[in-house]
Amino acid sequence: LAVSKAVAAGGPPAGAISHAIVQDGDVVRVYDIFESEEALRAFEQERLLPEIRKYMSALGGGEPPRPEQQVFTCVEFMSTTAAG
Repeated sequence: LAVSKAVAAGGPPAGAISHAIVQDGDVVRVYDIFESEEALRAFEQERLLPEIRKYMSALGGGEPPRPEQQVFTCVEFMSTTAAG
């Protein structure tokens, strides 16, 4: 989550529509919706990977492992907000 906070400090990424982090026991999954795969890849290269590298370096680690990643085409998206 430290990386997420650092990335979020830069404001919403170009082309981002939605972002969620879900934890199921020891498994953490990230779900992002971007306007295009190109916008996703630009975000990864320009903002996400540099922050992950900084975090890994601070821990004394090397290159971060690449997580399993799947890209799908979103055919419908609905956003809701709580009334209040």
